This record gives sequence, structure tokens and C-alpha cells, in this order.
Amino acid sequence: MLRTMRAGAASLCCLLILGAAGPASAADATGQALGTAEQTNRQDAASQNRIDELSEETREMLEAYRTAITRKQQLEVYNRELARIVEEQVRRKERLSSRVDEVARLGEEIEPLMLRMIDGLQRFVESDLPFRLEARKQRIQDLRGAVSDPGTNAAEQFRRVLEAYQKEAEYGRTMGTYRGELTFDGEPRLVEFLRVGRVMLFYISPDDANVGYWDSQAEAWKPLPARYRRPVREGIRVARDQAAPQLVEIAVPAPSPAEDGDGGEDGS
Repeated sequence: MLRTMRAGAASLCCLLILGAAGPASAADATGQALGTAEQTNRQDAASQNRIDELSEETREMLEAYRTAITRKQQLEVYNRELARIVEEQVRRKERLSSRVDEVARLGEEIEPLMLRMIDGLQRFVESDLPFRLEARKQRIQDLRGAVSDPGTNAAEQFRRVLEAYQKEAEYGRTMGTYRGELTFDGEPRLVEFLRVGRVMLFYISPDDANVGYWDSQAEAWKPLPARYRRPVREGIRVARDQAAPQLVEIAVPAPSPAEDGDGGEDGS
């Protein structure tokens, strides 16, 4: 519209000039007026182009500004989330550090505890029936070696101690038999032992010539009458799963008033 108005004004000026001037100079005036109008049009076009360029630049700057605002908001959200994660990691680190300290203190306490448990187990074995004595004592020595071994962690050490306790506990609920040696008249002889829980421990020679039991009160092996050979043999067969469990008549020591409380054999 601006261009149209300027073109109209230029035409009007030309007409005025033509009206005022004579015929001789009318052509010159007309050409001059047309040149001025054309120059004006070019200037207007250049100005419009500049305006368009500035408008496009402004639009691009506005778009970039909006993008920057959006990016800023996204970064703020990300930073808040990252700060929350960092805080949680710090809390976890503190908890882990506290647990590490607790584990270190537990390690300092558990080793003396295991040693006390091993000592108690040794005293128990020494005061128990003397069955498989060497193997049980060796197990205790192995436990002491495991506890003092820096290459074995505390969990494995404690597991082995508990396993030894469980093994000893099983002896009280089962029957067992094994072979070993006993000395008769100063001469060692091969015998078979029969363990009935932790209640009784019997022996019998392969030829059935000698049969007897361990007297816990006297802490010595005592002979049994010949009538107990068959029950002991039956007990050995049951312990070996060669016979079904059954009621077996065996000898159990009982206090004897005639011996002022000393252990005496009273078959039952």
C-alpha cells in the first residue's frame, strides 16, 4: 500500500510538472519524474527486504529463545533428579560404611566365640563315651586350624564349627558300629564296637570270645557275661542296616548298693 501511495504521488508530481512546464521541457520533466519514481520504488523494495530480513531474524531469535527456555527447564528437572540420586548414593554409602564397621566388629567378636565353642566341644568329647575318639579329636584340631587360617573367611569357619556340633548331636540319635583295637592281657586285639546313641558303648571280638562295655563311672572297659554276645551281635546288624530295628536286650550299668555306689553290671 505504501508503494502504491508513493507511486501515485510521483505520478501526480509528474502531471503537475507537465501542466506547469511547456511542451519543450515536458518530456525531460516526465523522464526525470519517472526516474525518481523508479528510484523510490527500488528504495522501497530494498527497505521492504530489510524489514523482511529483520522479521525473519527476529522470528529465528524468538524460536531460539523459546528453545533455550525449554532446555533450561529440562536441565533444571534433570539437575533436581541428579541431586536426589546423589543424596541417595551418599546415604547408601553411609549405610554401607556403617555395615562395614559392624562386620569388622563382628569379626573381632566371632573368632573368640568360635574358639570358645571349639574348647567346649573338646571338653565334651573328652568326657563322652570314647567312640571314634581319634577321628573326633582330629576334627577338633582341624577346626582350630581353620579358625587360625587367614585364607578361610569367617563364614566358612563358623559353618565348619556348627557342622562339627551337628555331627556330635547326631551321635546321640543314632546307632553306629566300627572296628578298632582293645588290649586284653597286655595284647592288642581287633574288636567290633557298637554305639547305642550316647548311652552305651559295647565291644565284641570277632570270635565272640570277649564281650563287654565302657563303664563311664569307672572310665574303663568292663566284661559282660556270655549271654550278651547275641544281643550285641544283633545290635551290630541293626546298626549296619542288615536287620530291621528291634528291641534288643543289652546290659546297662546301674549303681550297686553293695558296692557303695560303684558301677555294677545289671543286665536289662
